[in-house]
Amino acid sequence: MSLRRYHLIRLENLDYGGGRKRMKKRLTNNLGLKIFSVFFATVLWFIVINIQNPIETMTLNNMPIKFLNTDIIDENNLIITNKDVTSVNLRFRGNRLALEKLNKDISTVKIWVDMKYYTKVGGNNPNNMPITIEIPTYLKEYVRVEENPKYVQVTLEENKEIKKNIEIDFKNNVKDGYEILTDKIKIIPSEIIVDGSATNVNQIDKVKVKIDIGNLTKDFKSNVPIKFYNVNGNEITGLRANANVTNVQIPVNKIKTINFKVETINSLKAPLQLTDISITPSQITISGDEDVINRLDDVVTIPIDLSTITESKAIKHEVVLPERVINKQEIDFLTININVR
Repeated sequence: MSLRRYHLIRLENLDYGGGRKRMKKRLTNNLGLKIFSVFFATVLWFIVINIQNPIETMTLNNMPIKFLNTDIIDENNLIITNKDVTSVNLRFRGNRLALEKLNKDISTVKIWVDMKYYTKVGGNNPNNMPITIEIPTYLKEYVRVEENPKYVQVTLEENKEIKKNIEIDFKNNVKDGYEILTDKIKIIPSEIIVDGSATNVNQIDKVKVKIDIGNLTKDFKSNVPIKFYNVNGNEITGLRANANVTNVQIPVNKIKTINFKVETINSLKAPLQLTDISITPSQITISGDEDVINRLDDVVTIPIDLSTITESKAIKHEVVLPERVINKQEIDFLTININVR
């Protein structure tokens, strides 16, 4: 080997060893600072992640419960009587972004109770039914139900059905000068089929609609809620019926008194003289639609032609009223008594 070749190899070896030393020096120089930088970067990364998407809790109230296999209850003529067990409150825990997604897609959370597992019947013997909660599959890794009721008490009782007439309970009295035509009141429907727990149905004494007639001056027509009452007048709830309202029609008439008077025309033939003229009755009471009644005169004049009178007599005069005006005294004729001498 030539001397020149030997020196080149020697120089290369020297350069390689120096490079390793320089690299090692760079790596070990300020080692503590570099370790701290890596640690700080890691902590900062965790802080950023937790600020942007921290672990949080979210409470959702009144989440509806779905009851499955209720046909089994119906087939056994049973009914759920504690109607307040229709919802639960749930608390979820998870990443903020996952919770926000869950809140937007809240309808995808399924909560149910399977009624095929009931074992008890009776108002004082509730069933502890397990609640099943299911959240969307794509969120199960990030969200969990942290707090929820494991069971819900469901009370089952025998279902009973009856038919009852609907009554009207009037509040206050009609205004002075007005009347209700009680014989023309209509209730549609006038009876109702009620079903519910035998305990509640057996308590029903009256089925009523309540109407305040204190301010009525016109016919009343409206759908009125139907309510159920026990013998003490207390309302009974938790019942089912084939109608929730009934259409009530109440005719309201205005009352008016009409006076009658005689107006004579021409004169008696001589030598007759008029001694007295009177009407019996001198007034009648009528009722009808307010607009019609208001157009009628308070005094009605009946003309009598004295030239046709030859002796004392009683003349029958028919009472004629407009259509739909009621003659409350049912007087069809007036008697006009004419006395002469």
